[in-house]
Amino acid sequence: HRQIGYRLLCFYILLCSYCSCLITGHHFLVCVDKVTEAFHWLSLNSTEKHLFEMAFVQSLGDSMIGSSPMYVSHLGHETPNYQEFLLHLSTGKKVVITFDPVTEKPIAKKTFELNQDVQMATFGDMTILFILSQKQQGLLDIQCLTTEDLRELSELAQTVEMPDHVGAPKQAFVYLFHKKDKSLGYRILLVTEDCVVSLIQQNGRLLWTREESLSDVRAVEFLDLPISTGKSHMENLFIELATATGDPVSLFLQRITVQLTQLQMFLGSLNGKQEDELEDLTIEGMSRDRFNLRKLIVVLTSPGKLFGIDSQDGKVHWQLYLPDLKPMTGIDNGRDAGVYFMFVQRTSEHFPHPPQIAIVGSSKGQCSGSLIYFINPLTGRLVRPDILSEGPCLPYTAIQASLLPAEDDESMRVLLLIDNELKAHVFPHSAAALEAVGLQQPAVFIHTVNCSSGSVAGYSLQSRESELGRMKKCSGAAGL
Repeated sequence: HRQIGYRLLCFYILLCSYCSCLITGHHFLVCVDKVTEAFHWLSLNSTEKHLFEMAFVQSLGDSMIGSSPMYVSHLGHETPNYQEFLLHLSTGKKVVITFDPVTEKPIAKKTFELNQDVQMATFGDMTILFILSQKQQGLLDIQCLTTEDLRELSELAQTVEMPDHVGAPKQAFVYLFHKKDKSLGYRILLVTEDCVVSLIQQNGRLLWTREESLSDVRAVEFLDLPISTGKSHMENLFIELATATGDPVSLFLQRITVQLTQLQMFLGSLNGKQEDELEDLTIEGMSRDRFNLRKLIVVLTSPGKLFGIDSQDGKVHWQLYLPDLKPMTGIDNGRDAGVYFMFVQRTSEHFPHPPQIAIVGSSKGQCSGSLIYFINPLTGRLVRPDILSEGPCLPYTAIQASLLPAEDDESMRVLLLIDNELKAHVFPHSAAALEAVGLQQPAVFIHTVNCSSGSVAGYSLQSRESELGRMKKCSGAAGL
């Protein structure tokens, strides 16, 4: 045993930087080498075999072809007592591996897709394999298989209706128990990729949900609430009345219309109803108070999830999950310091134009550049300008962003993005916005910070004919 322990220690020291290892319930030490794509195992109970055996991962099955191993993990979260374990591949697929009891060779039992989470649970002498997958937005599919012959247990399968803003399953904890009628039941504590923790009952009932992503907030904006629909209508009538031109009869009719509207609102107040209760408000019972102290808090968390929160009572009015969005890369003293760029381009003051928030971040998926989203903060819905007809993926990587003191003809503040080649880009990309930026161009200065070298560089905006140009570096640089 001392000789085995010494060999194990040497093997671990040699391969720990690029290997993933675990010990199965039947005392097999398993390691996967990401460099050589080899599979190593050693029986800790054997008195005859003191050396590791090796096989290439591709030889375990056809599902391994075209992919390389990444790491291995246990099935289940109890004390590791399962012979089966998971092999994670570079394609995102997961393979359940076990050992032949006679030859002690690894065998690939079943392959699962990227969006499937696999867990194992035991109750008495029964061991069940749980497969959780999101077939479509808002529906969670749960399948159950026996570990011996992979037979489907249809009586335990179910489809759970989840909120639309919840992401795909990431991790599950299964608890098995006997019901009053002695049939097998279970509960699942589910963690999704947007850090939502939910408890699911076997009958498809969602018992409770917690939004744990709020513990890692990366950007916050406070938005003034809009005035009620009636007040907005009254303001428009007064503006039309003040700017109206025509014969005295038409002007008289417009004034009578305004006064009748005022009378209707007054009669409603006499009935004991508040004005806000009579109006069709823009956002679920929220309207501006007399002193404009009540705000809508827009929160963006690290997993890429947005919340619209009422500052008065903390109620969450809407949620939006952007699965491809992640913070801009940044490391500060070994700590993840990634941030988002989030700006209020238009407030709720410019009726009838809706407010708009712009969000810039990195991509989790295939987009090689940055991602940009435009959102209506009152409804939590995405807004797609014409310039983003092909989606939110930008053909460049943004390194700096700033909201300029310039507006287009629709009261939209101009967002300036600087890419990694020091080229300038503006949103919205319209003639009015470019003209507004051209007037501000001599006073536009941007700085970038290099955390590794501790230096700050400043740039000024240089325009070209009919378009924006590059950022020109100012003379000198500051050190930190």
